[in-house]
Amino acid sequence: MKNYDLFVVGSGMAGMSIFRAQTIQEFMLQEYAFKTIIDKETETVLGAHLIGPSAEETINLFAVFIKTEMRVTEIKKIIFSYPTLVSDISYML
Repeated sequence: MKNYDLFVVGSGMAGMSIFRAQTIQEFMLQEYAFKTIIDKETETVLGAHLIGPSAEETINLFAVFIKTEMRVTEIKKIIFSYPTLVSDISYML
């Protein structure tokens, strides 16, 4: 039986399109939720669930990580654009 890490976070700050936010306060109040499944032995991402503003770009990146079997340690070295939901990927792993 394999060992997996499961990370679940209820909510947090998420980036969103500047066209959706009318004020900085609205921008900072955006929430998201996510769940990631990591294989402890291979340090690869097996799955991810994301809900929130602009989640589609983060889902696409997780699809690439899964397809290429990129190790979590390598993903955490990537510098992502900020402020976006993508910038929180290293905290999701």
